Amino acid sequence: MIVEREREIENFVPEEYWSIHAEFLPDGHQKGDTFIAKLHRFDGEEPALNSEEDVQPLLSDMETADYVTTLAKKGTRKRNP
Repeated sequence: MIVEREREIENFVPEEYWSIHAEFLPDGHQKGDTFIAKLHRFDGEEPALNSEEDVQPLLSDMETADYVTTLAKKGTRKRNP
């Protein structure tokens, strides 16, 4: 079992992966009132973000788009320090 795991580690090939996070400032709010959102879907589909070439067209579209909040969840979470 240890030998199998060592082989998996030796054969591991890292793959490039990107994620997109955006900082938003709601209308009528000041600079400190921003929030961060992570892109999960674009035009209803989960985008393949495997290279900078995949990301750039999405960023260009997102920079000029208008945004509307369609869902907001409120809750509490416990997190260990």
